Amino acid sequence: VEEWTVDPNNMWYKLGEDQSGLTTVTVQQPEFKMQLDKTELNITVSEKDLFQLSCNVTQQTQDNSRFAVNWFAWKVKEDIDGIVKETILKVDHNSVFGFDALTERAKSMKDRLQFERPSNGLYTLTIHNSGRGDTGNYYCNVEEWIQNANNIWYKLGEDESGLLTVTVQSKGSSLHQAICSNDALFYFIFFYP
Repeated sequence: VEEWTVDPNNMWYKLGEDQSGLTTVTVQQPEFKMQLDKTELNITVSEKDLFQLSCNVTQQTQDNSRFAVNWFAWKVKEDIDGIVKETILKVDHNSVFGFDALTERAKSMKDRLQFERPSNGLYTLTIHNSGRGDTGNYYCNVEEWIQNANNIWYKLGEDESGLLTVTVQSKGSSLHQAICSNDALFYFIFFYP
């Protein structure tokens, strides 16, 4: 800081100068606090029925956080004798939808998906007209995005939900049909007692 003053002849001159102590500014990002519901579920549905995947953000870091929600499935692939991870649907923090265009499975599923956000932090994905190929372990991955001091969005962190194990049975696999299609079981149940 310099101090200047005017002399009697109306001329400016410097009285003195001094320097303040060093100021250090550290900018820290907020602590990541987002949490997802990690409940693990097993469901069985019949072919042609629907099933719903829920992704519930139970806690978030900031009130104005945005979320990118991605759904995946682990599926058994008999043709390669292994388990593969398939992308079902991606919704980024700006609500832009994306599908994995490289797989035939994703293309066939695209028309059977219904995405909803029934409340803040709750995202659901309904799969209509299920088939045997939909059997698998489903989960969601959520990224939390917040704004920095310059109003630019950045990813603070991410978390994964618990698994939803879905088994799709063919319509013909009811208990009634199983009993009636097996003569020995049919006679045991109805005639033996």
